[in-house]
This record gives sequence, C-alpha cells and structure tokens, in this order.
Amino acid sequence: MTAPPAGGPGGTEIPRLLSAQFRAASITEFAYLTPRGEPLCWPVTPYWYPDRCILGISTGLGYPNKAHYARRHPRVAALFGSTLLQGDAVVLDDDLQANTDRYIREMRAKFLSARFGLNPVSVKLLDFYLPRLWIEISPVRVVAGAVGAGGPAGAGGAADGSPVQNLRSAKKNDQTSPSPPALAPSSQLDALLRWVRRATSAVVALAGPDGYPAIARVGVADGPDGTVELESAPGTGPAALTFHTQGLGGVRLDALMARGRVEASDGLVRFVPRRVVGFLGREPDTRPSFLSIFPLSQFPRAGAFRERLRFELIRRGEAPPLLRVPR
Repeated sequence: MTAPPAGGPGGTEIPRLLSAQFRAASITEFAYLTPRGEPLCWPVTPYWYPDRCILGISTGLGYPNKAHYARRHPRVAALFGSTLLQGDAVVLDDDLQANTDRYIREMRAKFLSARFGLNPVSVKLLDFYLPRLWIEISPVRVVAGAVGAGGPAGAGGAADGSPVQNLRSAKKNDQTSPSPPALAPSSQLDALLRWVRRATSAVVALAGPDGYPAIARVGVADGPDGTVELESAPGTGPAALTFHTQGLGGVRLDALMARGRVEASDGLVRFVPRRVVGFLGREPDTRPSFLSIFPLSQFPRAGAFRERLRFELIRRGEAPPLLRVPR
C-alpha cells in the first residue's frame, strides 16, 4: 500500500495506523546517500509528528555526517519494521541551543530510561554527545509491507526494475557457485561474519532509480569467500548491510555496517563486502564498554567526538550550547 503525504497528490494524509506505528517506534533504520551515490544506513531514534506529517531524527554535532550528506542529497529513507518511508530532508542547524534542548526534551518524553538518565548532573558529562543537529523529513512515498521488495518503493532490482529473490536455499559455506572477490580475510570480515552467524536478518539499503534509498530487512547466511547470502534484496548495485541490537527503552546497544555491493547470479543474491564500519566509528571487531549501555558505551571515544565538535563550533563561529534539562 502506498500513501502520499499530506499536501501531496490528492491531499491524502498518512493513514492513521501507519502514523501510530511511526509514533510508537523506538528505532528505525535511516538510509541516506554519499556524494558518490552510495547508500549508508544506521539505526536511529525516530520522532514522528503526526500533526505536521514530519519525521524527525537527530545526529550529534560531534558526528555530523548524516546531516552533511542529507543536505547535499536530501532524498532519504527510513524503515519501520516492514514499512518503508521515503522523503525529502531538511537539515535544521541554525540554533544549536534549541536543537540540543529539543533533543533532551524529546528523549525524556519518549523513554522512561531517559527521564532518569538525562538529569542535571549527567547532561554535563555528555558534552561530547548532546549538542545536536536535526533532520526533518517530509514523506514522499510510504510502502507498507515492503519485506524484501522494492518495486513500489522505486528500488530497481533486475533489469526490469523488480526486486531480486534468492532462488536457492541458503547453506553454510556453499561453494558450488563462483563468488566475486570480497573483503580479504581480516578483523573487519571476522566481525561481519560474527554478526551474520548470530543474526537471523539484516537491513540492506540501495539507491533506487529515482534517487531515494530503498531499504528492506532480509534473511542472511554465510556465503562463500567472505560474501553474505541474502534471501532477497530491493535491487542490485552499491549497498549497505546493517546489523544492530536494541536495549531497554529503545536504547541502541551496538551496530555494524558493511559497505559493498549486492549481486545476483545463478539464482543467488549475495552481498559482497568492501569495508566494515563499527557504530559511531568504533572499530568493528571491538565491543562497546560500560555494559553496552548507550550512550555510556561511547565514553571511550569521547575525545574523538570532542575534537570534531570543537572543529565544527570553530567552523560555525559559535560557542557550545548549554547542557540543561529543559522545563
């Protein structure tokens, strides 16, 4: 089912059931494109505003790439379970203080854990994490039930634009078909394969022919020569394959993204990794500290975030925002 947003063709609003799904979600996979047109995809906390028909997400000023890329290529997408939302992004970065206050206020309203975790004392310790940029997304297309399929969402798959499907049963270490070159044996590849072996699914993102990312959650299994077999994909070509876990109250524990290509041949759909990246720049073969409690797990990288934050503030000619709990 495809529903145009409010103000779109026919003036139809997002259906109420979908709107309720978006509002209740504690996590979504957010996909965006690099200047070279390659997809990236990370789990983020979504904030749905039904009165405005707008999806809001935030990113830290200490790790601003989502906002930088969304400004250069505003066609983005988010996956809510099996519902794909594609839309046009606007980056809000004129008022860092308002952005930071908004983030703390929204987190505390959304998660009970944040009402305790974001308090007048703790916010001072999270100076590397809390200064915020916001991205607001106006839906252009919503596809409900897009599990492993990207036809309605504009994700070109085979030559006729249809999704590609794995026609063979996935088997561990199946060597019967030739495999394209993948990432050489390394700690990056080991980290990726650990996620593949313990997960039942992952999120694959590609660039659709209309410039909007296409995203689907698909089954995964070990493939030959360091590849990952996919049960299906919303297309072929440059892709991101993302794994993540989720903790209490929607707090993300850990994530990993592999960048590479989706290829289809001999009835098989495979992801061929080129590079593997850990969550927020962490080495992919390491585990988060502090019992994986986010954002405490990012304290070991606070120095790197503060350095980037300092650079961004100097570039903007601004002082850091006050860290406070808005009333």
